[in-house]
Amino acid sequence: MQLLNEELYSVLTFMAVVHAVIATPLISYLYHPSKRYVNYRRRTIQHCRRDTELRILVCIHEEESVFSIMNLLKASNPTFEHPLGIYVLELVKLAGREHPLLINHQFHRSRSSKVTATHRIISAFRHFELLHQGAARSQHFTTITPYTSMHDDVCSLALQKSASLIIVPFQKLESAAVRGVKKNLLGKTPCSVGFLVDKRIVSYYGMDSLAKAKFHVCVIFTSGPDSREALAYGARMVENLETRLTVVRLIAEDELIDDLVEAKLDKKAMAEVKSLIGYNNRIEVREERVRDGAETSRVLLSLGDDFDFILVGRRLDVESPIVAGLVDWNYYDEELGIIGDIVASSDMKSKASVLVLQQQSTVEDLMPNLKI
Repeated sequence: MQLLNEELYSVLTFMAVVHAVIATPLISYLYHPSKRYVNYRRRTIQHCRRDTELRILVCIHEEESVFSIMNLLKASNPTFEHPLGIYVLELVKLAGREHPLLINHQFHRSRSSKVTATHRIISAFRHFELLHQGAARSQHFTTITPYTSMHDDVCSLALQKSASLIIVPFQKLESAAVRGVKKNLLGKTPCSVGFLVDKRIVSYYGMDSLAKAKFHVCVIFTSGPDSREALAYGARMVENLETRLTVVRLIAEDELIDDLVEAKLDKKAMAEVKSLIGYNNRIEVREERVRDGAETSRVLLSLGDDFDFILVGRRLDVESPIVAGLVDWNYYDEELGIIGDIVASSDMKSKASVLVLQQQSTVEDLMPNLKI
């Protein structure tokens, strides 16, 4: 007995095709996996309570970046009162495996006696933890996945561990695939994210020297949430008695204030730092008035070479006179923003490592605006 005649078979085939043509793009339009990373809570350095652990997820793609990251973590001033929770995620491109893999090294112990890059990375951060016993703790993970979806593992782990900051090393000569991972993070991260550019010729800092390192940190403050995040990070660093902080505020002449809320938040953030100067002579605030992007470049390029770190916000209003004439510059790195790209360029006299920060956007922040 024939179960399907030719006419019924044709109808079922046609319906299956129509379903595939319509349903697939409709689901893609209505469902965005990245929406699960959108947070209703502030997970930033600025909003992290000082009596709680600051949780940082560090991403390692190249083993050479380990010591520059640890140097930044040391400058972050881990103490018993304000400890660091460090989550180390090694990023490995999927090659030859059928399925992506996320390895939790707290539960997975390698049986091989061969010393690999993963072993060295874990060993380095465990040594760092021992040097700051009680002030820092670390957990270690490895993700083996395609570059196209690697940001999902980063964001998922940051969300799971309630991280306030993701630190990602950045190199200008990286492949387009690796750069794609970082661009995806900018739009989907559930917390603040920072791109670390290590400009020093020697990026190896002896492990023992980390216990007694002195730092001079510069924060370049323009306006907006990213600049406030950079300022908050600098303020945390200068709580260390061995750290000095210089804040360079760029003020645009004749700029019309079109967002009073943001302007008040900027003013409040600067006032809080200035209030510390009275009893902390390791803080200096310089205000530089600029008319256009050319003067901004001049101020930035004139910074001295006595800084260890320069912190800067990534985004800035494209209409601001601070970047007038620079917005049309086609050669800046999108991940760093215009100001960050100038500071990280080889034209800078300073050999300081540069951290470009983007503050987390919560649900109420996700409104159309002109940002770069």
